[in-house]
Amino acid sequence: MARVSKPLQPLDHEVQRILAEAVRARALSLRTIGDLAGMSANRAGIILRCEEPPATLGELDGIARQVGMTASRLVALGEASLTASTASADEPDDPVPSVAPQSTTARQSGTAAGAGLPLGGPRPRRTQPSSGTRPRKHTK
Repeated sequence: MARVSKPLQPLDHEVQRILAEAVRARALSLRTIGDLAGMSANRAGIILRCEEPPATLGELDGIARQVGMTASRLVALGEASLTASTASADEPDDPVPSVAPQSTTARQSGTAAGAGLPLGGPRPRRTQPSSGTRPRKHTK
């Protein structure tokens, strides 16, 4: 275990700020968010206030889903916001970069961005052979 905690990075703060705004916009209580996301109201408050210990990706996803987002969309919005806020002063009217939708190839192949990485979700269960017979035990 680390002896010194790592400070939160600008992206961490931006993601949690966006998430907190989305929760406020929906007027959801910490108790409601906690119950729906599978955590305590206290933990939800710590996450939304950007306090230590930092949120896990699963915790962010749990809260994000309660406001109609996914963790990946939340991170993309945070990155876009940081990129826009660090743009040069002589280009203040640049639009915030939009997040490109997933490619058709990726959707059809069931992979993340067509890179051969499986999309999330439960793994298929292994089934017994359909012949109805059990494999024999080896005997000596």
